[in-house]
Amino acid sequence: MRSGCLRSWRRWQKSTHHRRRLPKRAMPETGWQLRSAPPLACAIPRPRFSRALADPTRRAIIARLAKGETSVREIARPFAMSQPAVSHHLWVLEESGLITRRIDGTRRPCRLADGALEEIEGWLSMLRRGPEANFDRLDAVP
Repeated sequence: MRSGCLRSWRRWQKSTHHRRRLPKRAMPETGWQLRSAPPLACAIPRPRFSRALADPTRRAIIARLAKGETSVREIARPFAMSQPAVSHHLWVLEESGLITRRIDGTRRPCRLADGALEEIEGWLSMLRRGPEANFDRLDAVP
């Protein structure tokens, strides 16, 4: 369970607004019944790269790196932001496993990690299957 999700789950468990007291005959083991569900974010598994792809700048960086390995300076050139801000975006992408960096003297060239795009495509195809199944069921309705 992700740390933020775990915190919200524990907060939900500790709160009392989702519980109400019932007669002992309703639930003899505890006498409590839940009135609300746990946070939805905990129920939906997200891949490790979802935070990294949430930002349009990072998606543009991924698109640039799909063309080949390049330096941080070349990545930062089209963006109206400082080089440390671009380095922060690269750090997030590296932590999620989408890119790799190597040391080449004073340069730090970046490239896409092996299998990164395939992992993203696999996750997106899994998400596409749900709506496609719904459309297939709608087509079957007379």
